[in-house]
Formats: sequence, structure tokens, C-alpha cells
Amino acid sequence: MDGAGTAVADASERRRAPRARLAGAELFLFRDDGARLRLQVCDLSDLGVSGLIDAELRLGDSILVQLEEMLMPEALVIWAQDGAAGFAFVSPVPLTHLARIAERHAAGAAWSPAMRAGSDLHSWWTDADAHAAGRQAALDSNGHAFPLPR
Repeated sequence: MDGAGTAVADASERRRAPRARLAGAELFLFRDDGARLRLQVCDLSDLGVSGLIDAELRLGDSILVQLEEMLMPEALVIWAQDGAAGFAFVSPVPLTHLARIAERHAAGAAWSPAMRAGSDLHSWWTDADAHAAGRQAALDSNGHAFPLPR
């Protein structure tokens, strides 16, 4: 338990949690002061998320993580160093939600409001090497590319 009385998984439990590597994924984070930050995701699990961020964070800061429009778990900053940070969710995210996110990401569908807001090239889900190699969005059962935001 942290000082606020909320349950947070210990470090050994967090390290054992299955993680989704989501190359190119971005999330919005919201601080208590109302500031909206952008996180470039390194990995995501039911217990937390880590990634690159261009903002000053303090250990123990409370953050809302916007995974999807209606899925915004509270998280605590558990480490921050050299433009990267790790966040532990106060309550685990259901695995069914994470599976849906991973499937949508693999298919090239926008699942995060942050990715839709910055999707000018419609290639938010690829890394630079994959984009240069010509990776394209997955096709649905009718042979059409998944719709991407405009």
C-alpha cells in the first residue's frame, strides 16, 4: 500500500506480469494540475505502463492514463529517469481490455485517443524502420484497410 491507502503491486509482481510491446503507441496522461502529457509506450501490462515522456515527473505523482476513451486507470509514478518513466496502476486493468488493445494495435487500428490525435501519416502504429520497409495497415475480412481517423 502506498501512503494514500491504495493497493499497488510490488516490484517483483510487476516484473512477472505479461507485457505487450506496442511499438509506436502513444497515450495521453493527465496530471492532477490538469496538464495533459504524451507518453510513447515501451510496454503495457495489467499492472502498469512504461515509456518515454518529455515532462518532469516525481515519484509518487498520481496520473490518469488514457488507454481508451472510457478506460482511464489511475497510476502512480514508480520511476523516472532520463526522459523515461514507469507507472503502476492503482488497480489492475482487466486482461480482456489489454487483449483487445493488443489485437487492435497489431491490426493497425487506432485504439488510443493520443494516436488518433496525432495520426497525420496514418502510421502511428509502426516504428520508423517498419514504416520505411513499407508496412501497411492490416485488412479486414472484406479486404479493406481498417478505417483510420481523419
